[in-house]
Amino acid sequence: MAKKVTNIVKKGKDEPESSEIFNLNEEIIIGINSKKDDGKHKKKKEKKKEKKDNNSVNIKKKNDNNDYFIDIKSKSDNNDFKKEKKKSHKVLKIFFIFFLLILIIVLLLLSPVFNISKITVENNVRVSADEIISLSGIKLGDNTFKYINFDMIEKIKENPYIEDVKITRKYPDEIIISVTERTAEFCLKLGESYIYIDNQGYIVEITSEDYGVPEIIGFKTEIMNDSLGNRLIEEDLNEFGKIIGVYDSIKNNGIADKVISFTIEDDRLVIGLVEDKVAYLENFTNINIKILSLKVILERTAGKAGEINLDGQGTDSSAIFKEKV
Repeated sequence: MAKKVTNIVKKGKDEPESSEIFNLNEEIIIGINSKKDDGKHKKKKEKKKEKKDNNSVNIKKKNDNNDYFIDIKSKSDNNDFKKEKKKSHKVLKIFFIFFLLILIIVLLLLSPVFNISKITVENNVRVSADEIISLSGIKLGDNTFKYINFDMIEKIKENPYIEDVKITRKYPDEIIISVTERTAEFCLKLGESYIYIDNQGYIVEITSEDYGVPEIIGFKTEIMNDSLGNRLIEEDLNEFGKIIGVYDSIKNNGIADKVISFTIEDDRLVIGLVEDKVAYLENFTNINIKILSLKVILERTAGKAGEINLDGQGTDSSAIFKEKV
């Protein structure tokens, strides 16, 4: 028995292992898949499916010999192509509309139906119609679409008397120019010249002609030959606002023809009046009451020279008259 066991052990060492014995670590067992492998297999299938969904396969006949070729196109490529095609159509559409507009404009410019045969100027008093038309640059016989309203308005406004301009077209062949003019309300003296300004402080004219409007004395604005259309400096405009308030009340009370001048002093406004009268004003509150008092005194002191203190307290009004001896 012991001998037999020895032989078996020797045989196991000397002879190769029987083919009936399997090493499970080294062999691949057919028909058995691990869970790990199943996961990988699933992912591969999903990727293939996704790739298949994203691609379209077209089999096309290549020639008469029945040879075929496979045309594979991605869906994303098709979408990009459609987008580019749509974009191209949009660009072509915009270009066509633009071309059509240009064509219409050219036809209008060439059509004699729209040639200007009449130019009408409205609301002008100080500036003549001929001068306004000349400034606008409009010429009879030209096509109405040749002129741009903005350009014409800016040219007409080069005249300092013109405050605002409105241009309308009465098709097919008339242009109407309506203007708003400034009014020379006051003047400054510079040597023998009169510098006229409107109620906004704009210099509208420099001339040797006297228009009989009140003179303002004491402004610091430097007047030059090229000052037309310019405005008074800020310091003068502050004082000018006070004068406007006083003069508006004077006009409302009907005594504007009695005023000769306004002189700006450090602490008061001096109003030069007819018949060698002069009025002094320091406090600009209750202007309407004070100017009404001035009107009463002017009526009662007709033909007399003297001084009027508009800030005083008289028996009949707030002003005091002191006759000149």
